[in-house]
Amino acid sequence: MSKKEKTIEEMIQELQDILDGISSEETDINTSIKEYAKAASLIEKCQQRLCTAKVQIDEIDQKMTQLGVDDEL
Repeated sequence: MSKKEKTIEEMIQELQDILDGISSEETDINTSIKEYAKAASLIEKCQQRLCTAKVQIDEIDQKMTQLGVDDEL
């Protein structure tokens, strides 16, 4: 069974939580490094997801243009 993929909103919230944790004076350096690596991975996933969304939007826009639909949508 595959794990449910996180939404971009969930990943952004997780990034915020990581930032809050790393910013805490109580967080030790080893934990901060692990969380930093986790954040880097989340950022990469967000960028991939946004890139995919941009391609989809561009494809829709192209189809709409071919149909002569006004760009004001």
